[in-house]
Amino acid sequence: MASWQFILVGVLAAVALTSAVDCEYEGKTFADGSKFKLPTSGNCIEYTCTNGGFKTTKKECEQGSSCFPLGHESVNNCYTTVCQQNDDGRIGFINKEIKCSGDEGKCFSPGEEFTKTYQGTVYSKTTCTVEGNDVNYAFRN
Repeated sequence: MASWQFILVGVLAAVALTSAVDCEYEGKTFADGSKFKLPTSGNCIEYTCTNGGFKTTKKECEQGSSCFPLGHESVNNCYTTVCQQNDDGRIGFINKEIKCSGDEGKCFSPGEEFTKTYQGTVYSKTTCTVEGNDVNYAFRN
């Protein structure tokens, strides 16, 4: 009968332990792995400290006291805006569509006739044009 001998060879694995590096910004220190916000970025941008540097981990648009995700659309006074990040990295709401505001808060497309009260007079054939971010009204009866 054959006899087998097993030799256990110990392998020493050298493991280099590195300590996490904290992040510093404007005199403040943030622990590695911690999440934080910067006053210059508002309440809707969040960063994470990663080995001495920080990266953006939450990007949202601020409107009033609320945060909205990228792509969120909002309509206010007939202006439709969308939360986007532009080419230089800034995040905010930009105008997507601008319509004309008639009486009772109704929105109308440029060129469409509608009723609008202006300085106490009701105009039943009001139209408007949009130039850039400006709405110009033509009041007629």
